[in-house]
Amino acid sequence: MYKADVWVWVDSKGWKESPKRYHYSVEGEFKGKALRSFGCTQDENGEEVAVSATWDRITLMGIAEALERFRQNAEVTIHCENYGVLSSIEHDLERWKGNGFIGSTKKEIKNVDLWRRVAAKSNMLKLVTDHVGFDRVDELRNHVFAKEKEEYESKRGG
Repeated sequence: MYKADVWVWVDSKGWKESPKRYHYSVEGEFKGKALRSFGCTQDENGEEVAVSATWDRITLMGIAEALERFRQNAEVTIHCENYGVLSSIEHDLERWKGNGFIGSTKKEIKNVDLWRRVAAKSNMLKLVTDHVGFDRVDELRNHVFAKEKEEYESKRGG
């Protein structure tokens, strides 16, 4: 089983629903070959857009999309600022999968559509969580964008 890292960050941490964007980076190595991909909130034309969402929802959107890039078994460490989402992945996801995504209030959990997508990938992926403190977010963001720019320029021949 190979190991990979998923970094997810959003441009707004407001709890209320408001326009937000997510970005993610997937990095790993498989059979000696470096694997790297990037993604963000996009419309149907592939243009980056903001969508109206809560902080939890936009974070889950990024995580779900990043995990859906995996086509084989892997140990995936998810790095992001949203401790609540990471805690739910670590402590609640298996229980929710077993009880039909019913929360402690005996009602379906919020963002169930996204939790189902994460759960579907957790059947083939071993998910590990890493809460990235606010002090490390800019460092990670700059690191990922530098790699993305370098990769883009090497493809362009510049």
